[in-house]
Amino acid sequence: MMYRNFFTPNGDGINDYWNVIASSGAANVKIVIYDRYGKLVKSLKGDSIGWDGNFNDSPMPSSDYWFEIITEKGNKLKGHFSLKR
Repeated sequence: MMYRNFFTPNGDGINDYWNVIASSGAANVKIVIYDRYGKLVKSLKGDSIGWDGNFNDSPMPSSDYWFEIITEKGNKLKGHFSLKR
């Protein structure tokens, strides 16, 4: 699985969503995104369009965010990325 190190949700159509690029079985992958304090920001499926940088319809600040990818078999991959505004 691959993911971008950053994304820029500014509405220009380029890097507006952060997501994981999975080779197969993406629908069975769960992705959870946390802020720097460990607060759950977003939970989504691997085949979704991705995270748009909002929480409760409000833009999150430019910062680093952490994620966990959980596969159908229960394997976990952790990492982080940056949201740039």
